[in-house]
Amino acid sequence: MQIDKNFTGGNIEVEKIEGDVVLLEREMRDSTGDWFYWAFRVKGAAGRTLTFRFDHLARVAYWGASVSHDLKAWSWTGNRIATKTWEGFSYTFGADENEVYFAHNMLYTPDRFFAFAHENGLAVQTLCVSERGRNVPFVQFGDGENVILLTARHHACENTGSYVLEGVLTELLHTPLPNHRVVCVPFVDYDGVVDGDQGKNRAPYDHNRDYDKNQPALYASCGAIRRFIDENAVAYAFDFHSPWHASGQNDHVYIVQKSRVSADNLKTFGRILTTQITPDSLPYDTVHDFPAEFEWNKENTPSFAPYASENPANRLAFSFETPYFNNDVDPITVEKMLALGTCFVRALRLYDRQVCTAKLSFVGDILCYPDVTEKSGKRYDPLFKDVERDLKNCDYLVGNLETPIAGEALGYTNERFCFNSPEEFLAALKNAGFHLLSLANNHCMDRGEEGIKNTLENCKKYGFDTVGLYDSAKARDKIFVKEINGLKVAFVNYTYGTNAFAHRRFLEKDSWYKVNLFQPEETLPGSIHLLNSAEQIENEVQALYFGDGTAYETYVKPYLDRLERDIKEAKKQADLVVMLAHSGGQRNREPEAYTKMLMQKIKAFGADVIVGLHPHVIQSCDRTDGYLTVYCLGNFVASESSFMHDTDLDQSLSTLLNLYVTKDETGRIRLRAGFKIVKLVTENGLPCVKNLYELYRQTGDESYRTLSVSYAKFFAGSEKDLPFADEYYLDLNPDEDVTPPSYK
Repeated sequence: MQIDKNFTGGNIEVEKIEGDVVLLEREMRDSTGDWFYWAFRVKGAAGRTLTFRFDHLARVAYWGASVSHDLKAWSWTGNRIATKTWEGFSYTFGADENEVYFAHNMLYTPDRFFAFAHENGLAVQTLCVSERGRNVPFVQFGDGENVILLTARHHACENTGSYVLEGVLTELLHTPLPNHRVVCVPFVDYDGVVDGDQGKNRAPYDHNRDYDKNQPALYASCGAIRRFIDENAVAYAFDFHSPWHASGQNDHVYIVQKSRVSADNLKTFGRILTTQITPDSLPYDTVHDFPAEFEWNKENTPSFAPYASENPANRLAFSFETPYFNNDVDPITVEKMLALGTCFVRALRLYDRQVCTAKLSFVGDILCYPDVTEKSGKRYDPLFKDVERDLKNCDYLVGNLETPIAGEALGYTNERFCFNSPEEFLAALKNAGFHLLSLANNHCMDRGEEGIKNTLENCKKYGFDTVGLYDSAKARDKIFVKEINGLKVAFVNYTYGTNAFAHRRFLEKDSWYKVNLFQPEETLPGSIHLLNSAEQIENEVQALYFGDGTAYETYVKPYLDRLERDIKEAKKQADLVVMLAHSGGQRNREPEAYTKMLMQKIKAFGADVIVGLHPHVIQSCDRTDGYLTVYCLGNFVASESSFMHDTDLDQSLSTLLNLYVTKDETGRIRLRAGFKIVKLVTENGLPCVKNLYELYRQTGDESYRTLSVSYAKFFAGSEKDLPFADEYYLDLNPDEDVTPPSYK
């Protein structure tokens, strides 16, 4: 048996072999400090099972070793072995496996890039001659005064960045950015890539520290890049990297925000990129972007991106980090890295056109049951602490406040159909990141008209936007339109009722404007009570809405006429109209006839998307013809004491819905949707909301994984099983690929 490193990228020290155990260590060579990269070849081990062991940590991550037979196709052994002091993996060689390559991660070799260039008709040119006498390659294509400069492998071992770069090049070749020439240096530390060096923290400094404008370049390739930046209009400059070995921040894709001055531009690009991420790509979320002057990320440290950003023509420059392993839930693949590169270019195209983008997030019903109030001592922030990052990672967060905040003088009660909650609850919602509270729901009249007045005043006091309840007819007739990153979004909020059947509080005749109602209040002529059976509701809908028409014209039509006027006026004023519809039978697996009929009318009136609430369980959404109707997001905040036993659905689960909106230069609006599954759990006797994905990662409890996947499939109305993910995506164009052409 022979173990060697005599191939492109090879790096290993064989310390000793004891039977079927091979003790190994990576080579640091001229890199200072600790790093983790290794790659080796085994010959002549056919038929044997060997254990490869590193007597140090941070050598083998979640998926074992990367394995290949030709340095082209890579997979994972999937059998990491770890103790408190050492890590390793084992491998059983097949009878015909006479030569096998193993590496810390999926290698990206120069041969792969040269083959890619040949297949796409790109001439590989010489940038300069390296310190070890090699021709450093680069390619260029396209026409235009402006340049998109792409680099990778400033640190030799950072292979994942190269795969993303290949995806970027592929998309730019197929769909060029107008008036831009692309110049790509795929291996800045070409010697290190070929020889298998770590490349990070070289002595006296590595290639990505060779951008001090006050010092001559130490490395030929960096000197050539610096001269190119100085002499050309480099509009965009992107450097593709891989971070530290694994865990924490290093398990995520992120942008390094090197400068606080350019932070707004970087955040804008990141926000656009979130709208373009597809299920086949590695995930990206702006929450993981690394801010300037935080931990190791110092503004005054010389590197490629700050140097390029000083070019007078530069509009954007940054380092883009792609993890080696993704995480311990979903292994990285070549396909996902290439897809991320595709998404990156789509985002760049939108950024270049300065397309307006916004991420709107919505949660399910927010209730504050009395036992929550009593046990919490009016300290509600812990309810949201574990999902605060998810909640705040958007441009505008919407919640359905299903309780009056009417003041202590009106009493906090234990009645099932009669809520009132302390002001401190609003403070916690504000701290959690909520912007808009929809107030038209069946609990809005639980403290009568005085409760409406007090609730509106308290919401205003805490700085919330509100919709659905009003203190004057003039306020009611004004459509609520919010400008979000240049997009005008109208929110319309209506409710089916006000619990009048229970508390017997009805709006006065001259107070019609105070609550947006789909129909007369419960028990009044023309109303349909949604606590009735599904069969009874269907019969009542048929009789009232499709009967002789007398009752419909007299009692119902005035309400629907007002709804139609609101939606059509909203369409005139806004780019996007979101209907927040409070309707549905409680804890029903499927929406009943009244709500289905109502949603059809709302769609016909012209709303662009419907977000439904009230049934207190997750229901399947409808995506017919690409139109998104969400019937119910479920309970976001409730109490286990409120859960009923008349359903087999998990009442502790809800969905966090994300709408990704873009507006192109023609004014056309494009919509994508994603969602996360969250769970209400009890800790120290108090409820709190947690992300199911994070719960699984923290505990390893397979039940959380199963629960997330099953309810994601149910909410999406999908016949196919969905892969476990932090965020699932809704295909709004089922007859096309998962990313609609309008996003390409």
